[in-house]
Amino acid sequence: MKYFFPFLLLFSIIGFSFTVSGDCGSYRWAVKTVTDNAADSILKLSPLQTSIGELLSEKRVVPDFLFNDTLRYNDEKRLVSVKAKLLKIKIGDDRDFHLVLLSSDGLLMVAEIPDGECSAFDNHPDLRKRFDEMRKQIIDAIGFTPEENLKNVEKSVVVEGIPFWDKIKEGHQPKYGSADKHEIHPVTKIIFN
Repeated sequence: MKYFFPFLLLFSIIGFSFTVSGDCGSYRWAVKTVTDNAADSILKLSPLQTSIGELLSEKRVVPDFLFNDTLRYNDEKRLVSVKAKLLKIKIGDDRDFHLVLLSSDGLLMVAEIPDGECSAFDNHPDLRKRFDEMRKQIIDAIGFTPEENLKNVEKSVVVEGIPFWDKIKEGHQPKYGSADKHEIHPVTKIIFN
């Protein structure tokens, strides 16, 4: 046991990190999970009706790669609502439900729902409950629990959530995600038609 701490210190110095049980993602995780300081005011907003096409046409005005966990960009301070087809679903490495949304004009966008059991929600029981209930709602509606591989769903939905600019980094290209990494993260409400 006396060698455990120096071992961890050595790995943290040379750049390795460990994931503790209950942790999920890392990149701007407080923003992605709406546990940042601006989140409460955003969640109280009325959703703006928009489309996947409109969201995808927005110009990325954020740095390509930034690890500030608390910085929320201006266009991430809104709640939006889009009509789409939930085309596919999977569970990601970060334990998020990854939803592939298809617009009526054939455009694709990724939307994600965090796992309420992530440690980010330890001090946010209302959010934990919201995301856990939404994930259960999805499982009930599609008839299966998402797995690591994408599975077809093809159900009409209305998705409410917060637009998010994910990291641009080589090797980080979610399947069916937009080239500039614009997504909805997190989904705050989903309605199956």
